[in-house]
Amino acid sequence: MISFGPRLSIFLMILLLMLSAATGAAKAENEGRGLFKNDCAECHTLNADEPAKRGPHLEGLFSRRYGAVEGFPYRMVWKKADPVWTVESLDDYLVIHGRYDDAERGILIRYLQDATRL
Repeated sequence: MISFGPRLSIFLMILLLMLSAATGAAKAENEGRGLFKNDCAECHTLNADEPAKRGPHLEGLFSRRYGAVEGFPYRMVWKKADPVWTVESLDDYLVIHGRYDDAERGILIRYLQDATRL
């Protein structure tokens, strides 16, 4: 049996934990990207400089006021709304519209937090 000593053993354990976390994060990002691509990307882009689709782009989504994308023809309810998009409000929106189960919504929202960041 190979003996590594306490410091090397601790280092290897930390390294394995970090690799495991990175693998989990990459899996969640891939799942989030897949959810977006399969359902959201038909109407939305992630970046303002991409060609417009039926829905507004999502760049800078979190902390953006509802209905704030210039040039997008929102319905009146969105134009008059004052709140901003947060994790909670997007989760509520997705629940109201029957989108995804709890786990999928969480994965999609975490993906969008990274993908729409300015």
